[in-house]
Amino acid sequence: MCDNLIECMKNPEVRKQLSLTMTAVSDNDIDSHCICRIHVQNRSFDWAQPPNRNQSGPGSTGTGFIVNGFFNTDRTIFVLTNHHVIDQCVHIRVTFAKVSPEFLEARLIGSNPEMDVAVLQIDDAAFVSKLRGKGQVGMNVGKSDDLK
Repeated sequence: MCDNLIECMKNPEVRKQLSLTMTAVSDNDIDSHCICRIHVQNRSFDWAQPPNRNQSGPGSTGTGFIVNGFFNTDRTIFVLTNHHVIDQCVHIRVTFAKVSPEFLEARLIGSNPEMDVAVLQIDDAAFVSKLRGKGQVGMNVGKSDDLK
């Protein structure tokens, strides 16, 4: 036990233990620069129309995030999202508001409708450089039992 609170708070182990016991979430617990908004253009198919007459359907939006460990290169990042966000997509754009206001083109790598999960890939070296400047890239994988 510490006698001087200020000195105790300088110790990283004490701060870590304190943050584990507190119920409030601090800004340091959330890597919000790794969370993105996904904008999807969908295509609805009408069997009564020829393929060139089918129009783009309504757009949709969703949320995704970079998972720590999916980030391997200097130009590519992978975003985890839900399958229902990208279902029947023809065009996907992503924006990381905490990093940059610009939209990035993304492509669908794979999805599993039964598990409602999908992975997107973004290739943009300049954006990856900006993202690295924000600190840790990607959210840590954990257990739902450990959530606050």
